[in-house]
Amino acid sequence: MVVVYGCNRGWYKYLVVGIYSLLKYNPSVEKIYILCEDDSINDIDYLSEISQEFNVEMVVQNIVPLINKYYKGVFNNNTIYTDFAYAKLLISEVVLEDKVLYLDIDTIVKGDISSLSCFNIDDYYAAGVKDNGGFLNGHNVSLGIKDKYMNTGVMYLNTKKIRDDELIPRFFDVINSKNLRYPDQDAFNVVCNGNILYLSSMYNFAFNEFFQVTRHVFHQRLRKIIHYTGNKLDWVADKFCAEEWYVEYEDFYNKFINPNPKKNIKVAFCSNKRLYKYLAININSLLKYNNLIEKIYLVLEDDDIEDVPYLQDVISKYDVNYEVINFSKVQFNFLSKSCQNLDTIYSNFCFAKLLLSEFTSEDKIIYLDMDTIVRGNISMLWNFDLNDYYALGARDYGVLDENNHYGTLHTDCKYINTGVMVLNLKKFRSDDMVTKLFKYINENKLVYPDQDAFNLVCNSKIGYIPSIYNCVWGVTKDVRDYDKSVIFHFPGEKLYWVTDRKHSEEYYEEYCSFLMEYNISDLSFL
Repeated sequence: MVVVYGCNRGWYKYLVVGIYSLLKYNPSVEKIYILCEDDSINDIDYLSEISQEFNVEMVVQNIVPLINKYYKGVFNNNTIYTDFAYAKLLISEVVLEDKVLYLDIDTIVKGDISSLSCFNIDDYYAAGVKDNGGFLNGHNVSLGIKDKYMNTGVMYLNTKKIRDDELIPRFFDVINSKNLRYPDQDAFNVVCNGNILYLSSMYNFAFNEFFQVTRHVFHQRLRKIIHYTGNKLDWVADKFCAEEWYVEYEDFYNKFINPNPKKNIKVAFCSNKRLYKYLAININSLLKYNNLIEKIYLVLEDDDIEDVPYLQDVISKYDVNYEVINFSKVQFNFLSKSCQNLDTIYSNFCFAKLLLSEFTSEDKIIYLDMDTIVRGNISMLWNFDLNDYYALGARDYGVLDENNHYGTLHTDCKYINTGVMVLNLKKFRSDDMVTKLFKYINENKLVYPDQDAFNLVCNSKIGYIPSIYNCVWGVTKDVRDYDKSVIFHFPGEKLYWVTDRKHSEEYYEEYCSFLMEYNISDLSFL
């Protein structure tokens, strides 16, 4: 199979991950063409390493002269799409093979796709998947297309027939003569209408916010190629669909970019005495799967960890540095006597996470609530680029989707669950965010005092991470694959090993493992 991609320099970091995912599941790929603005494989970071790793030929072709030859730039020059979107329309002039597979750079391959070559397209210009968005909203009709309308992000192309019938000038006649919503895709559908073979959506699973809930479960086990349609694609994304892309990126990152990571991760827990019985188990779960933890900060009600059952044993076993911060002795007048958020189900310790920039001198830290269990490697969570964000966290689906609390806040800002966060403590200090946060807390009655204040005050300076790092049981259940989750979160007023809540089994499993590991028969500490 011959595969073709097209992109410009701004998207190279996604291109190499997409190619890596393709070859990881399809070692039989013979050749890959990259139509871009460079002339050499060496101009694209890590591409030569991937080529050597999988022993596949890669051809990098500068497509700029060809775009300039056909595209006049009179229409369609003020869209979110760059000129390199037209690369897919020029393949037949650059690639001499009779049939090729074209993939957008915002695709991830998740399985063997060799079955695509079994489709007979001798009498078709292309085989592809119906674009449900364009078809359902009537966009096809506006183009004069009564038949189906194809998403061109994944196409099995009959390049010989496209050459023989001289379609490239016809594509650009359409593009150069009228304004189009999706210039490259619209032109292809208009010209090729009636000569497209339609395939199962498993070959082009359009994963975006609109279809995310309605289509995710149905195609979860069948999908071969995932397509992240939209105008923004990033490892820390504002889109619901970041998980699958990020998992592949993590694999690529560990293999090529950072194969020998350093022990540099700092993590913080905050706990009052009522929750001490869970602390050793939570930290044990963290260290069990993560050998790159450099230091753990414990914000407690005591000066030492001797009052926390079995924690000393856990710390000694994994030989990790730690620092205890006595919350009760910290002289910081952050809550006023008139604060309306004191008589809630949450103790004052819920505010401790907001004070980590005061408690430590670290620039960055991972914060974990006491009702979390770590069940995998969190090193990539640490490696997220904070940029200008105060924090990175996962969307709180309960607040956003399952009740109207988000609406009661009268805001359209991002809203994260603060039970798991990567915190930019350096920016917190420089912008005096602690003062701003507690001013808001003292002046406003809040349902979730710490979380609401954090989201409203930090507002646009919050970035989303995949929910695999904060899988909230019962809330993300219907739209997330628990098997891929790295951190489970069990929020609620009560936390017991034996409970009538559906999520207890996983936490209880970690609890039983802990008991057996330390040969504990005396349960009095519970």
